[in-house]
Amino acid sequence: MSNVYLEQASRGRNQPWRYVLTAVLIGLAVVLFNVPYSAFLFLVASRSGDADFRFDPVAGVVEGVPFPAFAVGMLSFAVVIAALALGVRAVHKRPFSSLLGQEGGFRVRPFLKAAAGAFGVLSVAAGVNVLMDRESFTLNFDASRFFVALGLVLVLTPIQAAAEELLYRGWLMQGVYRLLPRPWVAVAVSSLLFWAAHLPNPEASGTPGWSAAYYLTVGILLAWVTLRTGRLEAAMGLHAGMNLCAFLVTAPATVMFRPASLFIDVQPNSMRDVAFIALLAVGTVLMVRRGDDRPFTERLSAQ
Repeated sequence: MSNVYLEQASRGRNQPWRYVLTAVLIGLAVVLFNVPYSAFLFLVASRSGDADFRFDPVAGVVEGVPFPAFAVGMLSFAVVIAALALGVRAVHKRPFSSLLGQEGGFRVRPFLKAAAGAFGVLSVAAGVNVLMDRESFTLNFDASRFFVALGLVLVLTPIQAAAEELLYRGWLMQGVYRLLPRPWVAVAVSSLLFWAAHLPNPEASGTPGWSAAYYLTVGILLAWVTLRTGRLEAAMGLHAGMNLCAFLVTAPATVMFRPASLFIDVQPNSMRDVAFIALLAVGTVLMVRRGDDRPFTERLSAQ
């Protein structure tokens, strides 16, 4: 069965070499950003006199990065968006807005609605978990640090979420569909690559099985929302809401930066995270179905 969202790649050119070239452009852009960013971290670490902040690129040690310095690194996602836009327009010869959906143009309302919903559901779940398992969490609230982090993440987290959704649920999923025109194949491949990209995260190393289940569940959920709505904004919003909760409410102690969240999870539990995402998935499915009760095939034909 064809899919209107995935068919957007047909508006441009899709020879395999074009995907390789675009991937090279993105990789090169990230490397060019990370070289001066690494120098910036080294300079800050050497001059701060902070014993908890360690950065040794040769040994591969990155620990205790102050949140503002970590936030600077999140600008790399803006670089990814710019490189992807160049690849889609100049290499694939199609509108960058085709990654959002058939009609193009970013729609703010579904993004904000999904972000608020995800943040609300996960924050309540995290709050209940803190009350039930107080030994696994430590209070971390510091007004000066928290409100600085709040301002940074409200600006940078949507950019991060947009970059990952445009890349995985947009460009990659549409591209895989051009090669193998089966929606489930596109969903599976994009979700596997999404999981693989998060393997280097420190929080994913403790329980690799549950971490894989977490990232694959997230990838499949965001892909399903994209195909169900026929657009990318709701997936972006869900992704942003998840990350906002991680940055502001409960952050795992295993992250490389110094969390500014309300609580720190000193005993991260990936099985619990999978349960939270399953709860969010159920809520998302119910919300999307309630928003439009027409059969999926009918919604596609209407587009």
